[in-house]
Amino acid sequence: QVAVPKVSAAAVILVDSATGQVLYAHNEHERRAPASFTKIATAIVALQRARQDKEIRVKSEDLVVYSVTNLQNGEQLSLRQLLFMLLLPSDNAAAMTIARGVAGDVRTFVGWMNELAAALGAQNTHFTNPHGLDSKENYSTAYDMAIIARYAMTNSTFAEIVRRADGIAAARNLENTNTLLRTYSGAIGI
Repeated sequence: QVAVPKVSAAAVILVDSATGQVLYAHNEHERRAPASFTKIATAIVALQRARQDKEIRVKSEDLVVYSVTNLQNGEQLSLRQLLFMLLLPSDNAAAMTIARGVAGDVRTFVGWMNELAAALGAQNTHFTNPHGLDSKENYSTAYDMAIIARYAMTNSTFAEIVRRADGIAAARNLENTNTLLRTYSGAIGI
């Protein structure tokens, strides 16, 4: 027998991915800042609304947030390359570039993200941006993020990207911020 690990998170949920059954939860319906979990919804909306080979040019307005991959104004990348940058090292500017490039403007794209959350039954989720940086009206719950994450993992492209511990896109070496992929046997992503 193994002792139950001590959980220090303010809110947590453990869900059976196959059945959706909640196995453990604590403050799972408490609204909190979703941070980079927001990028799950960003990726799914992009995959639903555009082809992976869609070419998108980075604009200066996309770079108002930090780019961990050092995206440059005028650089042209495929949506697939941007998704790798979004989902592995969690690049905020890639989120902005994807949103503007797919929808024409960030506001429309964020509206689609909120439509997705509502359609999935994530009743305590509201997005105000595609990257997850703190904003008063940008919130979710552990329960809602589990719903969105479970749905996201049914998308084969999404699942294929997030299961990688590292990758290469646009001549950049990318390392996944999900350290469980390197430290926990059997981890398959988000």
